[in-house]
Amino acid sequence: MKLYIISVDNQEPKTELLVKACQDRGIKYEVLNPEVVCPLDISINDGDAVCRVATMLHYGAAELEWDLIFRGAKSFYKDTSALLLKRIDSMLFEKFGIPAPKTVDYLPKDRDALLRCVDRLGGFPVCLKALGGSHGVGVMRVDSKQSLFSVSDYLREQGGMVVMKEYCDVASSARLIVLGDKVIDSIEYSAPKGDFRSNEGTVPNVSPKKFDPEVEEIAVRATHALGLEFGGVDIMITKDGPKVAEVNSPCFFPRCQMLTGTDIAGKMVEYLRDK
Repeated sequence: MKLYIISVDNQEPKTELLVKACQDRGIKYEVLNPEVVCPLDISINDGDAVCRVATMLHYGAAELEWDLIFRGAKSFYKDTSALLLKRIDSMLFEKFGIPAPKTVDYLPKDRDALLRCVDRLGGFPVCLKALGGSHGVGVMRVDSKQSLFSVSDYLREQGGMVVMKEYCDVASSARLIVLGDKVIDSIEYSAPKGDFRSNEGTVPNVSPKKFDPEVEEIAVRATHALGLEFGGVDIMITKDGPKVAEVNSPCFFPRCQMLTGTDIAGKMVEYLRDK
């Protein structure tokens, strides 16, 4: 067993006591400061555990804890249902084998750690996504370490949740509406000229499209992985195959309904009635 202690101060009393307890019992341990660690450098083996002493208020601490738990580390949580209240989708996609862009779920403050994250994602360019936006707002392409340092400093100062993802060169993406165990409607977004975001703008380039069974299956699995029965699943169509960008629930289903004529609202009501 190895105990990972998530702390921002090695001299903090809780950290010192945990370290001493490990030393007294011959248990391996490592203190992880989310400000300077690259989470993808950490390997979790059977029997490893995590204990977070840094509070939820410290940026990156909870995200690092959740990352380790979803990769198999034992914890003081009886189960992971509490984590789903503030879930990070990429961890669940990885857990259930759903294809998605490689992701680092927070931005380390230390620049060396930040650059190691970039290396783990395949190098520049990378995408930064400030969570909470829509229609591509908050999605940024970063092409150099100089840009990364300045943008990440600003985003950290502003607060909120930011993730860094591998860059996927796509010309189009799918929005699939999942209800229960099947896809009930779908449309395709196409990136406008001069922009890498396929769903950019309040009036995006969009058209009805039926996707192949592989893409539909991924959409259903991604929705279920998040414990949902209804969701709008965004899937990027890349040269390496389909990759889930995110699952939105609730989602803006009227765009699909108006384009295709599918009575999505009616199906939703019927589903709830039957349930």
